Amino acid sequence: LISSQPRFLVDKGWAGIDIEYANKFVYRFSTNAKKKIKRFVNLVGQPDVSTNAVLNKHLLSDHIAKLSSQLSMLFKNDLREEYKNLSCDVLHVFNQKDAVLNQNIHQLLALNPKVETITLEDAGHAGFVSHSEIYQKLIREFIS
Repeated sequence: LISSQPRFLVDKGWAGIDIEYANKFVYRFSTNAKKKIKRFVNLVGQPDVSTNAVLNKHLLSDHIAKLSSQLSMLFKNDLREEYKNLSCDVLHVFNQKDAVLNQNIHQLLALNPKVETITLEDAGHAGFVSHSEIYQKLIREFIS
């Protein structure tokens, strides 16, 4: 699992994104997606210009409608029970400088102590882009 968690919204005993913030984000995205994407790319604080260029290229493509529906889905879903019941091996990669996700590794391990977690200290929200070689190496090592 990369830049993800089983529930994105804050809940009793669960760190996450505030529901009001999530609703405002989805509304603003629906009214001006390109502006919101550019702001989001700047917010995630990626360390280099090339990462921002890659994100802008992909996020500003013709996939805005899909992205909008996926954002709504992210905030509606609560997959904690499914996460708890995972029986396969799972690698969950976190990015320490993620300005978007409010991650609590201890909460995830409490749900499923079999999950292997790794935190990349210098990676922001899109660490899979800015640190793609490290991600690829981690995944290759995990599946071999």
